[in-house]
Amino acid sequence: MPTHPFSEAEPEEVRIVCLEGRDEMHAWEYEIKNVLDEGVTIINNWGPKHFTGKNGHIKSIEFKRCTAVFDMNGRFNRSI
Repeated sequence: MPTHPFSEAEPEEVRIVCLEGRDEMHAWEYEIKNVLDEGVTIINNWGPKHFTGKNGHIKSIEFKRCTAVFDMNGRFNRSI
């Protein structure tokens, strides 16, 4: 049984781009393991920089490396 809603589309490749590093991700370890076991690639420490689209549909996303997700006080403050 699929563990995420995108399984029904049967894409050739699924990649998750995540601001956080692996140890900072807001997911249980078993959740990460499940998607990795399904062949999903997790790309950590990257965030969206620019979106391009047409007629209300996203055509591409440009990403940039994220060097920090939280500030010294533990508040969300991404640094790209």
